[in-house]
Amino acid sequence: MAAAVVVVAAGAIAGIAVAVGAGWAWLAAGAGAIAVGLLKDWLKSGTAAAYQHIANPLVVTVEVPAGQVVVDRSTGEHVPVSGHQVSVLVQTRSSQAVVLRDMRVVVERRRPPGPGLPAVAAGALSRRQFEMDLDQREPVLRPEDGGTPEFPYKVAAGDPELFTVTARTTADEVWWWLELDWRYGLRTGTERIGRDGKPFRTAPVPPNTARADGGAG
Repeated sequence: MAAAVVVVAAGAIAGIAVAVGAGWAWLAAGAGAIAVGLLKDWLKSGTAAAYQHIANPLVVTVEVPAGQVVVDRSTGEHVPVSGHQVSVLVQTRSSQAVVLRDMRVVVERRRPPGPGLPAVAAGALSRRQFEMDLDQREPVLRPEDGGTPEFPYKVAAGDPELFTVTARTTADEVWWWLELDWRYGLRTGTERIGRDGKPFRTAPVPPNTARADGGAG
């Protein structure tokens, strides 16, 4: 006898999914239909399978707050100096929670700092505050205060996470990314985080650089 699943929508029977051969066919009680095979996948993998069509469930927004910068003479780019912060807001586009398993730093390249023009830019949600030393060969994210636990975290609809990463370097100019590992139902992935599709860039504080507060860099 063919197996069947009755589907109820808004208190009324929307239709019946009937096993036919290797797949499922939909007998609609009202308007519309569900693609053959969808309910079979849902039953095989559990409720998580209903969300597997979302290739990447995360929405990541990055901000580099204005602070002290140097100006690259060759490109005109304003490069934040050591001690600047990167804010990463992680949300999900799904109704199912996504577990944030880990986040790490990936250095793309280094070079000794070139000549730059010193310049100063004008300087609700709880933050997870981390810091890192880019002078290390393989920088590691560490909690910046005692109140910031380590991974994992979880984001859900209406419940995002805001991470603040303080980057420091004294030797080289460094191009770097953040990589955020996530788990979503039965799937896992890695989100590479940069600034406008490019790696973050951090320069050491130039010697004898005057700051807006009258101090020295």
